Amino acid sequence: SPSRGLGDVYKRQRAAGAAAAAGSGCAPRAPHAEAAVDEEVAEVAVLSTLPKGWSTKLSSAKWQERKDALDTLLAPLARAPRVPRREFHEMSELLRTLKRVIGTDANVNVVGSAVRAAGLLARALGPDFARLAKEYVPLLLDKCAEKNKIVCDALYTALDLVAASGAAAPADVAEWAASGLASKTPAVRLAAAEWL
Repeated sequence: SPSRGLGDVYKRQRAAGAAAAAGSGCAPRAPHAEAAVDEEVAEVAVLSTLPKGWSTKLSSAKWQERKDALDTLLAPLARAPRVPRREFHEMSELLRTLKRVIGTDANVNVVGSAVRAAGLLARALGPDFARLAKEYVPLLLDKCAEKNKIVCDALYTALDLVAASGAAAPADVAEWAASGLASKTPAVRLAAAEWL
């Protein structure tokens, strides 16, 4: 079966990947507890609690202002296991902005905060994150080539939150992991194998 084949690949990658990944990209992580998502939680508004104009700071030339804007977003997200449906459309726009920051920002502190925010948004949107997960998971796996611990820790947590959100069908997870396992970068292959 396809899952058995991926499991065999996983075992081979884990055995060979740790040595190959040393010094490049995110280091292998210790076993972790699943990031659980409780279905019986109350919704908490996020965007309506943010100060007016906060998002303009995401385009600032100063990295500290970009990070401050993301920290302003992270505070209510950390308290919001679910967001109300009225915020879903704006969340999609926000996630596109975060995707740009994750993919292009040169500052690791900013990228780490953006990755954390994306993971918390996946948790808050739950299964409604499915459409955006197709854009996010490959990007997060590719970023596992990053050597910085701040970014690596945020990436692993975000990937776990996506998996726990119910947004990723098993077939999608297998496809994304297979793509990561085919990467030329050892750290990306190892991250994909561990996530699988």
